[in-house]
Amino acid sequence: STAPLSERLRRINPDTHLLPNRLSEPLWRGDLPPRAADDRITALYMGTRTHRADFDMIAPALERIGTRHGDFRLAVIGVHDAPLPDWAERIEVPDHAKSYASFVPWLKSLSHRFDFALAPLEDTEFNRHKSALKVLDMAALGLPVLASDMPVYRMLHGDVAEMMRVGNTVEDWEIALEAAIAQARSGAVDRSSIRRKALGRYGLARTLREFDALIRDVVGSLS
Repeated sequence: STAPLSERLRRINPDTHLLPNRLSEPLWRGDLPPRAADDRITALYMGTRTHRADFDMIAPALERIGTRHGDFRLAVIGVHDAPLPDWAERIEVPDHAKSYASFVPWLKSLSHRFDFALAPLEDTEFNRHKSALKVLDMAALGLPVLASDMPVYRMLHGDVAEMMRVGNTVEDWEIALEAAIAQARSGAVDRSSIRRKALGRYGLARTLREFDALIRDVVGSLS
Protein backbone atom coordinates (compact mmCIF):
# COMPACT_ATOMS: atom_id res chain seq x y z
CA SER A 1 0.00 0.00 0.00
CA THR A 2 3.02 2.35 0.25
CA ALA A 3 6.21 2.87 -1.74
CA PRO A 4 8.54 2.26 1.26
CA LEU A 5 6.71 -1.00 2.04
CA SER A 6 6.82 -2.20 -1.56
CA GLU A 7 10.55 -1.43 -1.78
CA ARG A 8 11.20 -3.43 1.36
CA LEU A 9 9.12 -6.38 0.16
CA ARG A 10 10.81 -6.42 -3.24
CA ARG A 11 14.00 -7.49 -1.47
CA ILE A 12 12.13 -10.69 -0.62
CA ASN A 13 9.88 -10.99 -3.67
CA PRO A 14 10.61 -8.89 -6.79
CA ASP A 15 7.07 -9.58 -8.02
CA THR A 16 5.58 -7.01 -5.62
CA HIS A 17 3.06 -4.45 -6.83
CA LEU A 18 2.16 -1.07 -5.33
CA LEU A 19 -1.56 -0.49 -4.80
CA PRO A 20 -2.05 2.60 -2.60
CA ASN A 21 -4.96 2.87 -0.20
CA ARG A 22 -7.88 4.92 -1.49
CA LEU A 23 -11.30 6.06 -0.32
CA SER A 24 -14.31 4.03 -1.43
CA GLU A 25 -16.83 6.45 -2.91
CA PRO A 26 -19.85 4.18 -2.22
CA LEU A 27 -18.90 4.15 1.49
CA TRP A 28 -17.96 7.80 1.91
CA ARG A 29 -20.24 9.75 -0.40
CA GLY A 30 -23.57 11.21 0.69
CA ASP A 31 -24.52 14.09 2.97
CA LEU A 32 -23.21 14.28 6.51
CA PRO A 33 -25.00 15.89 9.45
CA PRO A 34 -23.88 19.48 10.18
CA ARG A 35 -21.85 20.23 13.29
CA ALA A 36 -24.15 20.15 16.29
CA ALA A 37 -24.20 23.19 18.58
CA ASP A 38 -22.98 21.90 21.96
CA ASP A 39 -20.67 24.66 23.27
CA ARG A 40 -17.68 22.34 22.98
CA ILE A 41 -14.62 22.06 20.78
CA THR A 42 -14.06 18.35 20.19
CA ALA A 43 -11.03 16.73 18.62
CA LEU A 44 -11.26 13.18 17.29
CA TYR A 45 -8.46 10.66 17.65
CA MET A 46 -8.99 7.11 16.48
CA GLY A 47 -6.74 4.18 15.75
CA THR A 48 -5.83 0.62 16.60
CA ARG A 49 -3.78 -0.41 19.63
CA THR A 50 -0.62 0.10 17.55
CA HIS A 51 -1.13 3.85 18.00
CA ARG A 52 -0.71 3.93 21.80
CA ALA A 53 2.84 5.32 21.55
CA ASP A 54 1.67 7.95 19.06
CA PHE A 55 -1.02 9.04 21.51
CA ASP A 56 1.45 9.16 24.39
CA MET A 57 3.71 11.43 22.33
CA ILE A 58 1.10 14.21 22.24
CA ALA A 59 -0.56 13.50 25.60
CA PRO A 60 1.32 16.29 27.44
CA ALA A 61 0.16 18.83 24.85
CA LEU A 62 -3.42 17.59 25.15
CA GLU A 63 -3.17 17.84 28.93
CA ARG A 64 -2.09 21.47 28.72
CA ILE A 65 -4.91 22.28 26.29
CA GLY A 66 -7.50 20.44 28.35
CA THR A 67 -6.44 22.32 31.47
CA ARG A 68 -6.41 25.69 29.70
CA HIS A 69 -9.68 25.39 27.75
CA GLY A 70 -12.73 24.35 29.70
CA ASP A 71 -14.72 23.71 26.51
CA PHE A 72 -12.13 21.37 24.94
CA ARG A 73 -12.92 17.68 24.62
CA LEU A 74 -11.06 14.75 23.10
CA ALA A 75 -13.05 11.86 21.64
CA VAL A 76 -11.02 8.63 21.53
CA ILE A 77 -11.97 5.64 19.40
CA GLY A 78 -9.75 2.63 20.00
CA VAL A 79 -6.05 3.40 20.65
CA HIS A 80 -5.91 2.15 24.27
CA ASP A 81 -8.01 1.13 27.26
CA ALA A 82 -6.25 3.24 29.89
CA PRO A 83 -8.28 5.67 32.02
CA LEU A 84 -8.90 9.04 30.36
CA PRO A 85 -8.87 12.51 31.95
CA ASP A 86 -12.06 14.47 32.58
CA TRP A 87 -11.77 16.37 29.29
CA ALA A 88 -11.69 13.17 27.21
CA GLU A 89 -14.29 10.53 26.37
CA ARG A 90 -14.00 7.04 24.94
CA ILE A 91 -16.40 6.06 22.17
CA GLU A 92 -16.76 2.30 21.91
CA VAL A 93 -17.19 0.76 18.47
CA PRO A 94 -20.35 -1.38 18.54
CA ASP A 95 -20.13 -4.99 17.42
CA HIS A 96 -22.10 -4.30 14.25
CA ALA A 97 -19.49 -1.71 13.14
CA LYS A 98 -16.29 -3.76 13.54
CA SER A 99 -15.67 -4.27 9.80
CA TYR A 100 -14.50 -1.30 7.72
CA ALA A 101 -17.60 -1.45 5.50
CA SER A 102 -19.85 -1.02 8.54
CA PHE A 103 -17.44 1.16 10.53
CA VAL A 104 -17.51 4.00 7.98
CA PRO A 105 -21.31 4.55 8.05
CA TRP A 106 -21.22 4.40 11.85
CA LEU A 107 -18.38 6.95 11.99
CA LYS A 108 -20.17 9.22 9.53
CA SER A 109 -23.22 9.22 11.80
CA LEU A 110 -21.04 10.65 14.59
CA SER A 111 -19.28 13.30 12.51
CA HIS A 112 -21.54 16.10 13.79
CA ARG A 113 -19.82 15.79 17.18
CA PHE A 114 -16.29 16.63 16.01
CA ASP A 115 -14.48 19.83 15.04
CA PHE A 116 -11.09 18.51 13.92
CA ALA A 117 -9.04 15.33 13.97
CA LEU A 118 -5.59 14.27 15.17
CA ALA A 119 -3.10 12.03 13.37
CA PRO A 120 0.11 11.92 15.42
CA LEU A 121 2.78 9.52 14.26
CA GLU A 122 6.10 8.78 15.96
CA ASP A 123 9.16 8.77 13.73
CA THR A 124 9.83 5.02 13.74
CA GLU A 125 10.78 2.51 11.06
CA PHE A 126 7.38 0.85 11.39
CA ASN A 127 5.48 4.12 10.99
CA ARG A 128 7.54 5.12 7.95
CA HIS A 129 5.96 2.18 6.11
CA LYS A 130 2.35 3.09 6.98
CA SER A 131 -0.15 4.60 4.57
CA ALA A 132 -1.93 7.94 4.91
CA LEU A 133 -5.38 6.36 5.18
CA LYS A 134 -6.06 7.82 8.63
CA VAL A 135 -5.78 11.39 7.32
CA LEU A 136 -7.82 10.51 4.23
CA ASP A 137 -10.58 9.03 6.40
CA MET A 138 -10.72 12.18 8.53
CA ALA A 139 -10.74 14.42 5.47
CA ALA A 140 -13.60 12.32 4.05
CA LEU A 141 -15.50 13.24 7.23
CA GLY A 142 -14.94 16.90 6.34
CA LEU A 143 -12.63 17.51 9.30
CA PRO A 144 -9.45 19.59 9.42
CA VAL A 145 -6.56 17.34 10.47
CA LEU A 146 -3.46 17.93 12.58
CA ALA A 147 -0.92 15.40 11.29
CA SER A 148 2.66 14.66 12.24
CA ASP A 149 5.16 16.07 9.76
CA MET A 150 6.17 12.60 8.56
CA PRO A 151 6.85 11.47 4.96
CA VAL A 152 3.60 9.49 4.82
CA TYR A 153 1.59 12.68 5.42
CA ARG A 154 4.00 15.08 3.73
CA MET A 155 3.11 13.51 0.38
CA LEU A 156 -0.48 14.74 0.82
CA HIS A 157 0.60 18.40 0.84
CA GLY A 158 -1.75 20.46 -1.31
CA ASP A 159 -4.11 17.55 -1.95
CA VAL A 160 -5.91 17.50 1.40
CA ALA A 161 -7.57 20.76 2.43
CA GLU A 162 -7.11 22.04 5.98
CA MET A 163 -4.37 19.55 6.89
CA MET A 164 -1.73 21.06 9.16
CA ARG A 165 1.58 19.23 9.47
CA VAL A 166 2.97 19.36 13.00
CA GLY A 167 6.46 18.73 14.31
CA ASN A 168 6.76 15.87 16.77
CA THR A 169 7.36 17.97 19.87
CA VAL A 170 4.97 18.75 22.69
CA GLU A 171 5.39 22.46 22.01
CA ASP A 172 4.55 22.14 18.31
CA TRP A 173 1.45 20.09 19.07
CA GLU A 174 0.33 22.57 21.72
CA ILE A 175 0.62 25.43 19.22
CA ALA A 176 -1.22 23.46 16.54
CA LEU A 177 -4.02 22.52 18.92
CA GLU A 178 -4.45 26.16 19.90
CA ALA A 179 -4.71 27.12 16.22
CA ALA A 180 -7.25 24.36 15.51
CA ILE A 181 -9.39 25.42 18.46
CA ALA A 182 -9.33 29.04 17.31
CA GLN A 183 -10.33 27.99 13.80
CA ALA A 184 -13.19 25.84 15.14
CA ARG A 185 -14.49 28.73 17.23
CA SER A 186 -14.41 31.04 14.21
CA GLY A 187 -16.68 28.71 12.24
CA ALA A 188 -14.51 29.21 9.16
CA VAL A 189 -14.21 25.54 8.18
CA ASP A 190 -15.83 24.45 4.92
CA ARG A 191 -16.43 20.75 5.58
CA SER A 192 -18.01 20.09 2.20
CA SER A 193 -14.95 21.46 0.44
CA ILE A 194 -12.61 19.27 2.49
CA ARG A 195 -14.66 16.18 1.60
CA ARG A 196 -14.91 17.02 -2.10
CA LYS A 197 -11.18 17.53 -2.45
CA ALA A 198 -10.28 14.33 -0.58
CA LEU A 199 -12.71 12.14 -2.51
CA GLY A 200 -11.85 13.79 -5.81
CA ARG A 201 -8.11 13.30 -5.39
CA TYR A 202 -8.01 10.03 -3.45
CA GLY A 203 -11.23 8.28 -4.45
CA LEU A 204 -10.99 4.66 -5.51
CA ALA A 205 -12.61 5.31 -8.90
CA ARG A 206 -9.48 7.13 -10.13
CA THR A 207 -7.44 3.93 -9.78
CA LEU A 208 -9.76 1.38 -11.42
CA ARG A 209 -7.86 1.33 -14.72
CA GLU A 210 -4.58 0.82 -12.89
CA PHE A 211 -6.15 -2.00 -10.88
CA ASP A 212 -7.49 -3.65 -14.03
CA ALA A 213 -4.04 -3.41 -15.62
CA LEU A 214 -2.46 -4.96 -12.53
CA ILE A 215 -4.88 -7.89 -12.57
CA ARG A 216 -4.19 -8.45 -16.27
CA ASP A 217 -0.43 -8.47 -15.62
CA VAL A 218 -0.75 -10.88 -12.69
CA VAL A 219 -3.04 -13.24 -14.60
CA GLY A 220 -0.79 -13.01 -17.65
CA SER A 221 2.26 -13.97 -15.60
CA LEU A 222 0.47 -17.12 -14.41
CA SER A 223 -0.57 -18.33 -17.85
